[in-house]
Amino acid sequence: MSRRGQQGFTLLELLLALALFALLALASWRLFDLLLRAQAASSAHAGQLRSVQRAVALIERDVRHGLFVPGSSGALFTHDGARLQWLRAAERNLADAPRSALRQVEYWLEDGTLWRYSRVLERHEGRPQAVLHNVRQLRWRFHLGAQGWQARQPKAPGETAQALELLLSVGDFSELRRVIALVEAPEDA
Repeated sequence: MSRRGQQGFTLLELLLALALFALLALASWRLFDLLLRAQAASSAHAGQLRSVQRAVALIERDVRHGLFVPGSSGALFTHDGARLQWLRAAERNLADAPRSALRQVEYWLEDGTLWRYSRVLERHEGRPQAVLHNVRQLRWRFHLGAQGWQARQPKAPGETAQALELLLSVGDFSELRRVIALVEAPEDA
């Protein structure tokens, strides 16, 4: 047998091919890992955004159903700086059970969690409900016409807020602002 008749690869050629395939596999793995991390970050961000949207929608629904408290000089909200409380129309009474048509709603921030407490007026049952986690800051402000945005609620007779501003710092979001127009209460409310 002559050496000329043999065809094949040398050890050096095999090692070089193996190294190239290893580099190609490593690059593919890194790209796949990068895509998985980007998808996870995107999913987490989208989940956080959905949570914020749900919480803001709940607050907005409660505010839009808010009622003026009879005998309280038209004040809609009770605000002590840390908590915001108001009365709202209760949900429909499908069972036609005897209960009030009013519901007390309260929101506050405690240990990074936005809490909501809601109860029908004559009943004392109800548990606080965690609405949103990882909240760094929560501020409420009232738009008082010519006075602009104020941290206090309207106190003077006939002075009513035209809008409620909610400022939230949550998770990756530095500051989210939501302005909710307040509906004027009817005279017989």
